Amino acid sequence: MDHDDDWILFRLQRLDPGRFEELCCALLTAEGHDVRHVGAAGNDGGIDISTTAPDGARWVIQCKQYKSISPSKAGPEITKVIENPPNLRPTHYRLVATCSVSRAVDEELEARAEKVDFPLHVYPSWDATKLIGLLRDTYSNLREQFISSREGVIVDDWILFRLHHLRPDRFEALCCALLAAEGHEVRHVGASGADGGVDITTVAPDGERWAVQCKRWKTIHLGQVSTEMTKVIENPPSPLPTHYKLISTSDVSLKIHEELGALAARAKFPLRVSESWGASQLVVRFLNSVPTQVSSSSP
Repeated sequence: MDHDDDWILFRLQRLDPGRFEELCCALLTAEGHDVRHVGAAGNDGGIDISTTAPDGARWVIQCKQYKSISPSKAGPEITKVIENPPNLRPTHYRLVATCSVSRAVDEELEARAEKVDFPLHVYPSWDATKLIGLLRDTYSNLREQFISSREGVIVDDWILFRLHHLRPDRFEALCCALLAAEGHEVRHVGASGADGGVDITTVAPDGERWAVQCKRWKTIHLGQVSTEMTKVIENPPSPLPTHYKLISTSDVSLKIHEELGALAARAKFPLRVSESWGASQLVVRFLNSVPTQVSSSSP
C-alpha cells in the first residue's frame, strides 16, 4: 500500500459514521443503484443503506468502519438484517468495511443467509482494498468530495497511522534517525538480519552501550514484552549493552516498564532499562527532531 492509499484508508476509518454511510450511498448511486440512506433516520434494524439495483433487485448494505473483522463479529451483523420484518427483507446483501475481509468472513455471511426462509444472496464484501480502488481509480470525484479534505484531521493520529503502516525496516531506520538526533552513535543491526532480537545498538553521548528493540505494536501486553526482552538477555549483542530501550508505536504503561526491569534483573550482565518510547513520545520526537521524515508521507 503506497502513501496515497494509506491516506485514503486513514480517512475512511476516521470519517464520521454518518459521513461514511453517505460516501457508501454515493458509491452505490454511481454504480446505478436507487439509494435510500436508512441509517440516517435511526432505528435502522441493522440496515444502513437500502437500494434498488439496476436489475430491480432489493439490496441491503451494512457499512462498518472496522479495523479488523472476524466471522464471529460479522455473523451477528447480518442476523440483525435477517430478523427484520418481511417488508424490510432484501434479496441481496453486501457488507462494506474499512478493513480486510477474509473469505472466511464472507462464507460466514453466506452460511447465515442460507438458513433463512426467503431468498437472500450475499455478494462479496467491499473491503478496504476495494474501497481504495474505487476512490482512487474509478470515482476520483467522490474521493475529492469525501476523502481529500484535511478538516478535522489530527496530525498526531496521521503520524501514528503512518508509523503503524511503515515496513519494519523503514520503522527501524526512523528509530535510528531519532536516536542519532539525540546524539547517539547508531548501528542498525536489524538491517543485516539474524539480529538476535536487537534491532539497533548505539553508543550514547555518555559512552553507555544501548540495545534497542523497535516494535510496531498497536497494543502491548506482558507476554509480548517477556518474549522480546528474553531474546536480548539470552542472545545479547557484542559488546554487551549496559542499557535497554523499547520503542513501540503503542503507549507503554508503568506495569510494562516494571516488567522490563524485572526481566533485565535476570540477565547475567549488568543491564539497566531506560525509559521506553511509546506512541506519545514517538510523536513528539518525530515532530521535533526529524520533521523531514514526514514529507513523503503527509497528505
